[in-house]
Amino acid sequence: MLVPVPARDDFVDSSRTTKAITKVLKAQWDGPYISWTDAGKVVQDRWFDTFSRDYQWAEGMIDEIRKVFATKTSKIIKSTLWKVRDKGERPRWIPEDHWDGMVQKWGGVPFQQASARNRANRAADAAASVYTGGSISTLEHKKRFEQREHREPSLFEVMQMTKKNKAGAWVNQKTTELAEAYQARRAEKEADLVASTPEGESLIWIQYIKNLAPWIMMPKM
Repeated sequence: MLVPVPARDDFVDSSRTTKAITKVLKAQWDGPYISWTDAGKVVQDRWFDTFSRDYQWAEGMIDEIRKVFATKTSKIIKSTLWKVRDKGERPRWIPEDHWDGMVQKWGGVPFQQASARNRANRAADAAASVYTGGSISTLEHKKRFEQREHREPSLFEVMQMTKKNKAGAWVNQKTTELAEAYQARRAEKEADLVASTPEGESLIWIQYIKNLAPWIMMPKM
């Protein structure tokens, strides 16, 4: 018997467990499922029970094993079905009547809306991660600022060095909106001593931005 060892959202033996889970899915694809969630708890439990026949683990690990199994299987289904849709042909492991139901779901409004949201989110994340500091690292920008201004830059000033283009504009609309929101918040604090130092500005930036856009709060050094 094999022992699946959890490691965050995967098993240590990732390749072997991926093959085992994929084998279970293809052998028991008995409905027009287009995602892990769409399959429902009864089917999810059956997949897990089949998977667990070839594995064993300590009694207290069952909840963690199930959690990792769910996360990993969800990713496998998403990746596998993306390839199926891209190819546009029904694979032999999906019965024809289930395939027709899956095609209907893929063409339906809920799936199309979810796909549009996901595309928009991926585009926003990609744009937000754009680095405009050129070949100079963020740390080097910070060091040069300190040499020039004889003080450490605030977090917002670091973001200005790495999230603005050559014309001085923010790299995208989302970053622009967040910067404007931060500056409005800072203006409210103008009379407060907390906003009069780089440390104070960084505190405002962290408090105001971290819940809205964690991807932009702290630049990588």
